[in-house]
Amino acid sequence: MYWIHLGLIPTALLGHSLGEYVAATVAELVSPREALALVVGRALLIRDNLVQGEWGMMAMSPKSWTQIREQAQAEGIVVSAINSVNQLVVSGPRSTLKTLQARVSDCILLDIPYGYHSPQMASIVPAFRAHIAKQRFSKPKFEFVSSVTAERLSSMETGGESHQIGRASCRERV
Repeated sequence: MYWIHLGLIPTALLGHSLGEYVAATVAELVSPREALALVVGRALLIRDNLVQGEWGMMAMSPKSWTQIREQAQAEGIVVSAINSVNQLVVSGPRSTLKTLQARVSDCILLDIPYGYHSPQMASIVPAFRAHIAKQRFSKPKFEFVSSVTAERLSSMETGGESHQIGRASCRERV
């Protein structure tokens, strides 16, 4: 909002993970109140339905992931976020991540309670979609780009059953 106030007008907005709600708010796709309702709804679904500490996340280099990918995937580890060409984040059962951590030199087990953007989130997706469908979406003032597909979304794709908003902060890799 500060940059817009200064006269720098974006051609499109994109948010990464929970940042997608910030981008949606700046684009005026949702109001700040609705964005907060989405974030709180997601947090409550996670808290009430998932086991804290059962899954986790670990940052590492793509090179290290390439070296352990086959075994890691066989053990339920998935790439959850690609943060840059030099870093990605994987999610999986915490015990498996700790075992991998002992074998990979350039990784950091993140101090977070869940495996965001992973199969751990799958069970809350239907309820989260229902929660999203209750929110009011407006035609965005600026173009909005999905952090899951990298496609520009029209107003018809942003709300209701065909929503894209919220996918990134729930199950899909970003």
